[in-house]
Amino acid sequence: MGSRNLAARESALLQQNDLINVASFKAHEEARGALRAMSKAVIQVNRLVKSGPTSDEGGRVASRAMSKAAVHVNALGVSSSGSDIGSATNASANIAAEVLQRSPSKVHLQGGDAAQASTPPDSKYHGKRNQSVSVDSKQYSGSRSNLLQSQNSTLNRSSNSLAVDQARREQAATLQHLEEQVAAITESNKATERATGKLVDQMDQMKADHVALVRKLEQIDMQLTKQKTTQNALEANYKGTEGELVNAHTALDEARRHEKHAIQSAKAVQIRLDRVVGEVDKVKNELKELKEQKGGAAVPRVDFERVGKEVATLEKQKMELVTLYKKQAKLIDILKRQKLHLEAAKNIAFTEEEFKKTLDWGM
Repeated sequence: MGSRNLAARESALLQQNDLINVASFKAHEEARGALRAMSKAVIQVNRLVKSGPTSDEGGRVASRAMSKAAVHVNALGVSSSGSDIGSATNASANIAAEVLQRSPSKVHLQGGDAAQASTPPDSKYHGKRNQSVSVDSKQYSGSRSNLLQSQNSTLNRSSNSLAVDQARREQAATLQHLEEQVAAITESNKATERATGKLVDQMDQMKADHVALVRKLEQIDMQLTKQKTTQNALEANYKGTEGELVNAHTALDEARRHEKHAIQSAKAVQIRLDRVVGEVDKVKNELKELKEQKGGAAVPRVDFERVGKEVATLEKQKMELVTLYKKQAKLIDILKRQKLHLEAAKNIAFTEEEFKKTLDWGM
């Protein structure tokens, strides 16, 4: 889960970084396009003011140039969440168009040289017509018309110069505002780059942490595998020990049965031994009585041999019974020791060899 969360955070940070880079690149491009459009518009307006074309042509050129600049600046203003730049550019474009529309359709010339300098080189017909009109006006107009015409031309020139100055000031303010926005965008891009660098450092740190966590997880997996192996071995050993304990209980029960049987056999042998001893004593007493009754006379050889054989047989049976009694006593002792060992096996684990040694009868 930790590795998946780290991978998701890394992908999210990379996507955010890509979006920030794309947005900053677009903002740079839009600012550059707006600056280029404004500079072109200013250059065209200055050229039109210097060359002095007709009002219709000048209005079309100025409006076309300023509309391009307004489109670029409005796009920049929309992308940067501000509409003051677009409105200022539109106002400057309208003022420039009004200035060009207010200019007289005919250029009043003072002298032939001035008329030739202000007339475009590709319109010879219009130049000749203007010269003829100016000559006729000089010949047939009175001093009053000349005075009015000069006053009108002076007013027109002053109004044109004021309008152009105002348009230039507004365009300069707009350019300054655009430059400030470009500087702000540049600073924002630098801050974004710094933030991106921090994010990259964080990503590197997260990658290092991820590698460390993966190594730690591998170590934990290895430890778990070892513990599982040890647990399986312990379970197998426990099952084997449990089986041995069951076998030990069975052997203990069998030993108890043998012990009871041996005790019963020992009691029977002891009873027989006591009976034989009693019979031997009885025979001895009888012999003694016979000797006393006969006064030391010799007894018949046949009876003596028979009694001797009986005594030997009884002695032999006595020895056998004594030997059997000793074996039974030893067996009882062994069974008691086995009982003690089997009872101790309930609390103490012992190996198979020790169990075999315990089962040794010591015969």
